[in-house]
Amino acid sequence: MVQKSGMMYIPKPENWDLIVEYTKKDRSDLGKVRDARPNQELVKKAMLDLLENMKFKNCVKIEGYTKALGMKP
Repeated sequence: MVQKSGMMYIPKPENWDLIVEYTKKDRSDLGKVRDARPNQELVKKAMLDLLENMKFKNCVKIEGYTKALGMKP
């Protein structure tokens, strides 16, 4: 989630790892989907936090990257 190979990155929201781990679990049938499903309130909050973190004002500048390009941070 946190990619730091560009000029800016989006901070990882709290509980994002719940979503990532869910994608790695066995979901080959409905019972397994239900067993693997994380708390929906935490997932909803993580998704809303991600949307907030995606706003330009909340992104984090990677000054070393911009300096390497000869730009002002």
